[in-house]
Amino acid sequence: MSHVVLLLLTLIPLDIIYIRANGSIARITKAKELDLTPLPWYVAFAYFKLAVILEGIHYRFVTGQTVGAGFDTIGQAVKPLVDGGLSVIGKD
Repeated sequence: MSHVVLLLLTLIPLDIIYIRANGSIARITKAKELDLTPLPWYVAFAYFKLAVILEGIHYRFVTGQTVGAGFDTIGQAVKPLVDGGLSVIGKD
């Protein structure tokens, strides 16, 4: 994962991304008459899946199983992702 992605994951408030996407989703839902009430669950699940992947990479870094630079800070992105997922489903 590039340093730019990690920087974005740690600096951009994830709820802002969701709110902007949610506005677009509302317009599409109204135009297409779709029921997207389960969407927040899927968005939260996506946050948690990415958090699990990054935690796995962090674990491999901590145990000395990674090759290359840039893995030393990847663990810092896990908590913001978990928090973002929880906020999407209102469990923050």
